[in-house]
Amino acid sequence: MKNIIILLIPFLMFSQSKEEKKLQKKLELEIVNKGLNLQDKFVIIADFSCCGSEYRDLAEKNWSTSFFKSNLHTGSWSKDDGYTIIKGRYEVNIDKNSMTIKDASDKFKTVAFLEWKGPTGIGILANEINKAKRRYIIKSLVESNQ
Repeated sequence: MKNIIILLIPFLMFSQSKEEKKLQKKLELEIVNKGLNLQDKFVIIADFSCCGSEYRDLAEKNWSTSFFKSNLHTGSWSKDDGYTIIKGRYEVNIDKNSMTIKDASDKFKTVAFLEWKGPTGIGILANEINKAKRRYIIKSLVESNQ
């Protein structure tokens, strides 16, 4: 029985890296990162003019959950008299195939930009099935910060 367990561990580790390599090739992820404080809060904002608020809410929920599960702190946002109020340091704007991160403590200057390609489209944003893609994108962002 010990032999089986020993054999499974390398297999599981290989399959994880194989999945990441597959995602890397499929997404063609590009990251420009000028430096983030990963201890501060990230506020996810998805604003799709083509889709209703239900889709936006689902995208924000899924991305916020993915950020949280990646050990990053998340904040919230609200609208007040036409102004967007964020409760966190970084405003994370999610678009169909990109993510722009702006620093609220520095006049909302862009501090990171991520862009991905491939057959992801808008589905990566709100689709529950795409957890692995979101997790890979966030992991790559964190690694680019080191």
